[in-house]
Amino acid sequence: MEVLASRRSVMSAALACLAAFVLMVALPSGAHAEERQFCWGANVPPNMYSCESGYWNMIAVYANSSEGSVCVMLTDEGGIYCDNAANEGVYRNQGWCGYSRARVYNHTSHYEKVYGKFWTC
Repeated sequence: MEVLASRRSVMSAALACLAAFVLMVALPSGAHAEERQFCWGANVPPNMYSCESGYWNMIAVYANSSEGSVCVMLTDEGGIYCDNAANEGVYRNQGWCGYSRARVYNHTSHYEKVYGKFWTC
């Protein structure tokens, strides 16, 4: 009977260690997302010309312009997302952390100042 209780204790301890290891690996290491600006106040040419950040591990991007519509893209995701009017802004969260560049596109027929942000992960 004591041997059986001892085996259960060893198994319980082993399972607890395994669960702790799985949680350590699966959960983020305490690093937090950081907001960074890119193309802040950049004057971008018309007709889908872009301004972009350097490469970072990032999860989301946002851009805005008071002069017209803008679009954003995270290069590892590939989709382009646009707002409809000046001062509306456009936000895209790709849902995973990827090594990427953030891009903001001028979606008008005239030069416009753009303001971009992205979030690291």
